[in-house]
Formats: sequence, structure tokens, C-alpha cells
Amino acid sequence: MKKFILAALLLTSLYGENYHANTQIQNTQENNAQTQDVKSKELEDKDKESELQKLQKELQYQRLSELEKEEKRWFGRNRSGVLIGFGIPNANDGIFTQYYSFRIGYQYFKNNTTPFGLRAYYDYTFSYDLDSYSFNHRFDTQNINIDALVEWHIPKTFSYIGGFFGVGIGNLKYNIDYIWSSSIKGSANGISAFLNAGVAITTAGKHRWEFYSKIPLVTKYYLDGDFAGYYYELKPFYGFSYQYTF
Repeated sequence: MKKFILAALLLTSLYGENYHANTQIQNTQENNAQTQDVKSKELEDKDKESELQKLQKELQYQRLSELEKEEKRWFGRNRSGVLIGFGIPNANDGIFTQYYSFRIGYQYFKNNTTPFGLRAYYDYTFSYDLDSYSFNHRFDTQNINIDALVEWHIPKTFSYIGGFFGVGIGNLKYNIDYIWSSSIKGSANGISAFLNAGVAITTAGKHRWEFYSKIPLVTKYYLDGDFAGYYYELKPFYGFSYQYTF
């Protein structure tokens, strides 16, 4: 009887150990399968994320390419064309408190990428003033100008920055008369010549803002009439101007 009981206990123990071992193996296999599933899912997620990033980069590249094309189109489209503009120069000559100017002409660039261009234009500068000695002063000069332009494009914008240098030649008139007697008067008339120079910035592809100077090559204009023997001295102009190119 004892032998039978011992044999039964031994069989039970062996069965329990086998069952426990089988359970551990099964659990290990299930855990391995779950781990593989998780890894597979992570790989799939990474692949999807990588594909999404690629698509985003491609879309971003396409947008940048379109922007660059549009940028180049805008950068070149308005640089050549008819121009109009006006300015507010000053000469610090002690006679006129303020001058005004107007221009019209044409601006030319060979292509969309070159930084170098030319412009030819007519400008008219004038002023009228009454000084403390009760004299009327009138001034105007009309000139034909040619300027060399250089411009550097500001990346990712429709703007550029640069400068210019040129010459102008035309005619100048200066008149003076005594307000209490119209018979007391004098005038000067002669050829005008200027050196033009300045810096400029263009915004939105069309609007050009300049700080400029016009340096006179002829400075003395002798008066006639009651002021014979006197002369009007022309000073350099400095000021701001706005130009729109069609």
C-alpha cells in the first residue's frame, strides 16, 4: 500500500512539473509573439511616419519651388517698364525753404536675374519762396538723366536693395523781383548739369524708395536786369523720392 501511495505521489509530482514547464513555455511563446507583434507594429508606425515625413518634405519642397518661381517672376516682372515718381529735395541755399521734383521715364534690365540696369528719365525740380526782404524768388530746372542701377535681391521676398549713379543735363531758370515794385527784377538762365547718386530699396516689387543727391557741375548763374552783377549760386540737392514702375 505504501508503495502504491509513493508511486501515485511521484506521478502527481512529475505531472505537475511537466504541466508547470509546459505552461511556462506556452507563456514564453505568447510573450514572444506579443513582443514580435509590438515590434512589427512599431516598425509599421515608423514606416508610416517616415512616409509621412517624406510626403511633408516633398510638399514643402514643392511649395518652396513654387515660391521661388513666383519670386523670380515678381523680381523680374516690374524692373523694366515706364516709371513715374516725385521727390522732396532740399538745397540749404538760404533762399528756398523747400523744393519739389517730378520725374517720368523708362527703366530697363536685360533679364530677371541680372543686378545691373539703366534708366533714362526727365525730371523737373522747382520752388517758390518769399524771403524776409520781401523779394519773390522762383526757381526751376528741367533735365534729361541717365542712371546706372545696381540691385541685390532680398531672398524670399519681392524686394531688393541697391543704389545708382548717373548724370543729368538740361536748363535752369532763376527769377527774383521786389514785391512792392514789379519793375525791380532780375533773372538768370543757363545750362544745368548734375551728377546723380543715391541708395534705394524696393518693396512689393514695384515701389522704389530712394535717398538721393544731385550735385551741380555748374553752380553760378549771373543775373540780368536790376540785379546785374549779382549771381545765383546753386547748391547740391539732397532728399527723398518715390518711384513706381509699371
